[in-house]
Amino acid sequence: MAANQVADAAGIVRHIGRAGRPAEVAAAIADCRQAALLDEASAIIVYAAQRMDPDHTRIMMELLDIGETDAVRELLTRRLERR
Repeated sequence: MAANQVADAAGIVRHIGRAGRPAEVAAAIADCRQAALLDEASAIIVYAAQRMDPDHTRIMMELLDIGETDAVRELLTRRLERR
Protein backbone atom coordinates (compact mmCIF):
# COMPACT_ATOMS: atom_id res chain seq x y z
CA MET A 1 0.00 0.00 0.00
CA ALA A 2 1.35 3.41 -0.93
CA ALA A 3 2.02 5.97 1.79
CA ASN A 4 -0.92 8.14 0.75
CA GLN A 5 -3.23 5.11 0.84
CA VAL A 6 -2.04 4.25 4.34
CA ALA A 7 -2.76 7.80 5.45
CA ASP A 8 -6.21 7.66 3.81
CA ALA A 9 -7.00 4.35 5.53
CA ALA A 10 -5.86 5.72 8.90
CA GLY A 11 -8.07 8.76 8.39
CA ILE A 12 -11.08 6.57 7.62
CA VAL A 13 -10.46 4.42 10.71
CA ARG A 14 -10.13 7.54 12.86
CA HIS A 15 -13.27 9.12 11.40
CA ILE A 16 -15.39 6.00 11.85
CA GLY A 17 -14.27 5.57 15.46
CA ARG A 18 -14.73 9.22 16.38
CA ALA A 19 -17.79 10.25 14.40
CA GLY A 20 -19.52 7.28 12.80
CA ARG A 21 -23.06 6.37 13.79
CA PRO A 22 -23.00 3.63 16.43
CA ALA A 23 -24.26 1.00 13.96
CA GLU A 24 -21.54 2.01 11.47
CA VAL A 25 -18.85 1.80 14.13
CA ALA A 26 -20.01 -1.65 15.23
CA ALA A 27 -20.21 -2.89 11.63
CA ALA A 28 -16.73 -1.55 10.83
CA ILE A 29 -15.27 -3.25 13.91
CA ALA A 30 -16.99 -6.54 13.05
CA ASP A 31 -15.95 -6.35 9.39
CA CYS A 32 -12.33 -5.68 10.32
CA ARG A 33 -12.30 -8.54 12.81
CA GLN A 34 -13.85 -10.94 10.28
CA ALA A 35 -11.24 -9.93 7.70
CA ALA A 36 -8.44 -10.51 10.25
CA LEU A 37 -7.67 -6.77 10.33
CA LEU A 38 -7.31 -6.85 14.09
CA ASP A 39 -5.07 -3.78 14.35
CA GLU A 40 -7.59 -1.74 12.41
CA ALA A 41 -10.47 -3.04 14.55
CA SER A 42 -8.54 -2.14 17.70
CA ALA A 43 -7.79 1.33 16.34
CA ILE A 44 -11.50 1.94 15.74
CA ILE A 45 -12.19 0.74 19.27
CA VAL A 46 -9.57 3.10 20.71
CA TYR A 47 -11.22 6.06 18.97
CA ALA A 48 -14.71 4.89 19.92
CA ALA A 49 -13.64 4.61 23.57
CA GLN A 50 -12.92 8.34 23.53
CA ARG A 51 -16.50 9.21 22.65
CA MET A 52 -18.96 10.50 25.19
CA ASP A 53 -22.05 8.69 26.38
CA PRO A 54 -24.60 7.88 25.07
CA ASP A 55 -22.64 7.11 21.87
CA HIS A 56 -20.26 4.83 23.72
CA THR A 57 -23.13 2.84 25.22
CA ARG A 58 -24.95 2.67 21.89
CA ILE A 59 -21.84 1.30 20.18
CA MET A 60 -21.59 -1.42 22.83
CA MET A 61 -25.26 -2.29 22.34
CA GLU A 62 -24.78 -2.51 18.57
CA LEU A 63 -21.78 -4.78 19.07
CA LEU A 64 -23.73 -7.00 21.45
CA ASP A 65 -26.60 -7.21 18.95
CA ILE A 66 -24.24 -8.62 16.32
CA GLY A 67 -22.50 -11.00 18.73
CA GLU A 68 -19.20 -9.13 19.03
CA THR A 69 -18.71 -9.75 22.75
CA ASP A 70 -14.91 -9.67 22.52
CA ALA A 71 -15.09 -6.25 20.90
CA VAL A 72 -17.44 -5.05 23.66
CA ARG A 73 -14.97 -6.28 26.27
CA GLU A 74 -12.09 -4.47 24.52
CA LEU A 75 -14.13 -1.27 24.16
CA LEU A 76 -15.15 -1.34 27.80
CA THR A 77 -11.57 -2.02 28.90
CA ARG A 78 -10.27 0.88 26.81
CA ARG A 79 -12.97 3.13 28.21
CA LEU A 80 -12.12 2.22 31.80
CA GLU A 81 -8.41 2.80 31.15
CA ARG A 82 -9.23 6.41 30.23
CA ARG A 83 -10.58 7.17 33.70
